[in-house]
Amino acid sequence: MRLLILDKDYPDNTHGYSDGFVESRALEYRRLGHEVSVLRFFLPKEDSYARLGIPVACAPDLASVRGAMDSIAPDVIMVHFFQGWMLKKLFSDRETPLVVWVHGVEALGFWRRLFNLSQGREFLTYAKYNLLQLPRMRRLLRATLSPRRRIGVIFVSKWMKRVALTDTLAFRSRHKVIPNPISVDYFAYHEKPVALRHSILLIRSFSSRKYATDLACAALTRMLQANPQDHYKVTIIGSGHFFEEDVAELRADPRVEIVNRFLTHEEIRDLHAQHGVFLCPTRQDAQGVSMCEAMASGLVPIASRSTAIPEFVRDGQDGFLTRDIDGLVHALTRIAREPATFAAMSASAASHIRELTNVESIARRELEFVDEIAGTDMQVKSK
Repeated sequence: MRLLILDKDYPDNTHGYSDGFVESRALEYRRLGHEVSVLRFFLPKEDSYARLGIPVACAPDLASVRGAMDSIAPDVIMVHFFQGWMLKKLFSDRETPLVVWVHGVEALGFWRRLFNLSQGREFLTYAKYNLLQLPRMRRLLRATLSPRRRIGVIFVSKWMKRVALTDTLAFRSRHKVIPNPISVDYFAYHEKPVALRHSILLIRSFSSRKYATDLACAALTRMLQANPQDHYKVTIIGSGHFFEEDVAELRADPRVEIVNRFLTHEEIRDLHAQHGVFLCPTRQDAQGVSMCEAMASGLVPIASRSTAIPEFVRDGQDGFLTRDIDGLVHALTRIAREPATFAAMSASAASHIRELTNVESIARRELEFVDEIAGTDMQVKSK
């Protein structure tokens, strides 16, 4: 069957890490026997390309998007990061079965991100957009219940489902809860030497307080100051306007390596092999894909008891779920002092996340839901 994926930030051959979890799906759909195309909207047509055997069309404007969809003539359209204008301008007159993923920002009320209020005009611009987006998202969710429409929604976590239906005032929809997949073969697990419990990795965007980089850096500062003689190795990598502010107190410590840039998939995998602990507190996350990738590699996550994270990390078994800086420091200290705990958690994290998020299982579940939405006249079951 012909499957068309709409994703504005699908990976290209220069920036291979953006929306990598969408690419993982696309490659698995193709492996299962389907014809897969990708459409990136509002990019120059000349930028169209192929990546890992999947054609990626780029369309500069709305007319070009519609024309590309007509030309590809898909049996099913799959949308990641739905934008409110799409339902009326792309799909209102189109009978093609439609499946939409809800990852976070497209369906959450702006009041859930008041931690970014200090960003001033940027936050106000987001809030204004959000007030337009939510009623449009509500229309999409309610359209899934219409017997005349073949539309379904996939939420990436139970938390995401609950707050999206609440914030949009939709309350019901035709949906499934299926997490984003992880390429567990790429992020392979190898038993970690217990010495790596002293090697801590932080890879984050520093562009929003959503990612709690201020809390992570404060916890690292406190822990390192309390243990001046310990052989810790800390690697902090990321970029964004909070970067210099957050890492300032850590720059003088020779045990800390600080890199102000984003990484490729290959670089992330190499860093996973060199570290044993993944520090990833958050104020809000619908899943935590980078955390799941680290767990697949056997890193022990030190995360937050927040939003969807407890759906993926079992506290005390796969890692630690914390509530504040004190909790982060306690978890970092305990894992360093208990090699047996580190070894058990590392193996458990890798095993657990493989069961939850391996790409083959996730793709098959998604395609089963596509079958359900498409109906008996247009089955897309895997070969």
